[in-house]
Amino acid sequence: TPASGGGAITYAVKDGSGDYIDVAADGKLTIKKVPPTDGKAYVIVKAAATDDYAETTKEVTVTISKAEATVTAKDQSIMVGGTVPDLSAPVLNTHYSVTGLVGTDALTTAPTLTYQKNDSAATPDSATAGTYDIVPSGASAGDNYNISYTKGALTISEKQPATVTKAPTAKTLTYTGTAQELVTAGEADGGRMYYAVTTENKAPTDESLYTTSIPSKTNAGTYYVWYKVVGDETHN
Repeated sequence: TPASGGGAITYAVKDGSGDYIDVAADGKLTIKKVPPTDGKAYVIVKAAATDDYAETTKEVTVTISKAEATVTAKDQSIMVGGTVPDLSAPVLNTHYSVTGLVGTDALTTAPTLTYQKNDSAATPDSATAGTYDIVPSGASAGDNYNISYTKGALTISEKQPATVTKAPTAKTLTYTGTAQELVTAGEADGGRMYYAVTTENKAPTDESLYTTSIPSKTNAGTYYVWYKVVGDETHN
């Protein structure tokens, strides 16, 4: 900015403000960090003397506000009977995310994440469906940032039953002297087909008799094939 008297303008950081700002010859500022007391730093603007005007100076106040960063707890989900995620050592981008940091800045202190129910600390019961808040706190990115927080949620969901999408069908076989499969293979969604065989029309009570192999027999006779679906991690 030219001086009204035409004198050349120079800029300098006032003593005591050099830890917080730099000023270039054209007056452009570089912010180093936020002054801790009141957020203010100072620049001295000087207009050189001319034939008609004496040298003059002006002190300019630079107010530097802290940047705003947000720590967000990431949502988690498990099925009933699953393992509740351990939040004792939270991992960035797995248990929480951070927005608003400048350049290569990073948190200097990671957040603490706690489970809450109705605004009180709680230990999630994985045996029962429900929802718990995941509440972050205690993070820091140094003196240049204000930190705000957004909570996440742990959702514990009931397992849905696996289903038979194609039932096995019985075969009518003739004795050949070699083992033959008794049924066609079935198909399932959300689990895997298991089979057991008896020689009387009574379901087996021994769960170990069920296998994923289709039962085969060699001798002539009448056989009863029982089937079920064993659910995967997200199905009963």
